[in-house]
Amino acid sequence: MWTLQSLMDYCKVHNIDLFENCTTPEPIDIDLLKSYIMMRCGLLQPVYGEPEIFKLMVKMWFDSNQWRMEHLVNMLLAEYNPSENIVEYDHWVEAHTGTDTDGGTEDFSHGETHTLSGQDTLQHGETHTLSGKDTDEDKTNTEHTVSAYNSGGYQADSKDQRGGTIETTYGKKDTASGTDTTGYGKTDTASGTDTTTFGKTFTHGENIEYTKDRHGNVGVKSSSDLMQEELNLLERFNVYDTLASWFEKANMIQVY
Repeated sequence: MWTLQSLMDYCKVHNIDLFENCTTPEPIDIDLLKSYIMMRCGLLQPVYGEPEIFKLMVKMWFDSNQWRMEHLVNMLLAEYNPSENIVEYDHWVEAHTGTDTDGGTEDFSHGETHTLSGQDTLQHGETHTLSGKDTDEDKTNTEHTVSAYNSGGYQADSKDQRGGTIETTYGKKDTASGTDTTGYGKTDTASGTDTTTFGKTFTHGENIEYTKDRHGNVGVKSSSDLMQEELNLLERFNVYDTLASWFEKANMIQVY
């Protein structure tokens, strides 16, 4: 049956690295951890005796325990005072905010009226007069003669006489008169209201932060008691030995 040490020797001859690609979070030293594992588990039997299978199980253990190792490191690196058993830290913020709004409306009303009006009058009159008098003299004398029997000459027998004046007077007056009136008027009106709206918002805020720290000893234990507990912790605790014990429980048969 293989022990971890004999398995390591076999792997070294066959160029097999059981811890190949295994990693640890800072500040844990991977080489130092391997030394602690060999020191704690070297004489124990691996759970899996086949070198290649055991190599896979070792890699899986390191990968699955990364968070546990990181958490352990954070605990060890936490700052604290070993002589105090109370630490309080309070922080809060009072926020004061507000909004100031300055707004309003300005109206500018305007109106214009342009009026054009008047009257043009054209008076006209025409008179056409036609007048005159026509005079026609009518004078006619008719004389009747006769001759005696076997006489070669004529003797006056009777005489008709007509004489006078025919007067025709005419006159015509054509009168055309009147007044032509043209009236015109036009009104142009332009009016309206221009409105200007303005607004401005001022937002202001003020934050007041308060911080309160409280630390010390509440009196349940004295400072010397706390310091003694710290010394006991340092004496019995080793981070590498703790990690090696985790490895032993998961990968080794714990028969001494």
